[in-house]
Amino acid sequence: MLIIGPWNYPMQLLFTPLVGAISAGNCVVLKPSELAPAGAAIMKKIIEEIFDKNYILYVEGDGAVVCRR
Repeated sequence: MLIIGPWNYPMQLLFTPLVGAISAGNCVVLKPSELAPAGAAIMKKIIEEIFDKNYILYVEGDGAVVCRR
C-alpha cells in the first residue's frame, strides 16, 4: 500500500491511514511531502525506530522518486 502525505498536516495525514493499513495486515510505503522537510525528518525518525523496513518503508524525495530495492 502506498501512502503519499501532503504538505499541510503532514503527520496526521500520513499516520492516520498508516494505522488502518497496519491493522489490515498490509505492508506500507510512506512518502512524505518534500515541502515539509522538518516534519518529514521527525516522521522518518519515528518510523525507522519503531518498524522494520520489511513492513513499513519510508521514502523521501520529490514527487518523481523511483523506489528500487
